[in-house]
Amino acid sequence: MKQVKHLALEITAFCNETCIHCYHPADRVAEQIDNTPLLDRMLHEFGELGFIFLTITGGEPLLHPEFRDICMKAQKHKYAISVKTNGTLIDNDIAEFLGDLKPLNVEISLYSADPDEHDAVTCIRDSFFRSLEGIKKLKEKAVNVSVMTPVMNGIKNWTGLYLMMKELGVTWHCSPHIHSSFDERNGVEQFKGTAQSHMEFLEFVNKHEDQKIQNIDSLCFQECGGGETVACIGPDLSLRACITFPEKAGIYTGGNGPELLSEARRQLKRRFVQLKCNNCELLKFCDPCPAMKNDCDTGRLEYAKAMKSSISVLTKQ
Repeated sequence: MKQVKHLALEITAFCNETCIHCYHPADRVAEQIDNTPLLDRMLHEFGELGFIFLTITGGEPLLHPEFRDICMKAQKHKYAISVKTNGTLIDNDIAEFLGDLKPLNVEISLYSADPDEHDAVTCIRDSFFRSLEGIKKLKEKAVNVSVMTPVMNGIKNWTGLYLMMKELGVTWHCSPHIHSSFDERNGVEQFKGTAQSHMEFLEFVNKHEDQKIQNIDSLCFQECGGGETVACIGPDLSLRACITFPEKAGIYTGGNGPELLSEARRQLKRRFVQLKCNNCELLKFCDPCPAMKNDCDTGRLEYAKAMKSSISVLTKQ
């Protein structure tokens, strides 16, 4: 059976928010794709290599002056397009463009139903209301919108987003853990979920989303598809194994897509071998990620503990 392949395209490193948990380094070089003819060739080549789904992201992708042109190029190459944005820059013109584009999904990040809690994460005042207004404009144009909310320590009103989005008719997803920034910037620890916050998340999801886990054996860890079924193109047209992986496999120059994918996979496998957690008793409940600097990320460990406790409760029901 043919494998489904997903490509992430970071068209810009610029962003109008400074989220405390962002996986990009705080001192990341601000750059954006400026060679769109070469990007066009790259999209064609990776389509020929079997990549079907394309997520246009950043940074904040709407900051790129050629955002619309890049979307049209991706559509020309028959990708199933999604867009990840914070939603604060969505005006009537952008909403109308996306309505005509008809992407599979526009995913918007919201962190809490409480505006103050949300803005504390983005570090931008009134970002909650601007994102919410963007969601409403997209809904008016019949764009398929979803909201993603990571479970963070100190965020008390994330569950309220479920009801808020349900009222708006917006699909809501909640991620049980977040990746810290590559540079482990000061303050990120206070936002990582605790075992208790993850337990609350799992209980909430099981109650409202009917996602009870029946088979504990299905949780066994497996290596990810980075560099094979998943890959990321950076603003400099470099290739990485996935969007959170820090190492570049190389720069696309035209025709070297297969070589870049092979190198990305080799880099990932080297990091998997270096992980020290493969004999951990919590491995079954965890997805160790070679993209992270630390062998055992605090947030991931707390989630694994909560998952183990939750499974124990669920399997007894």
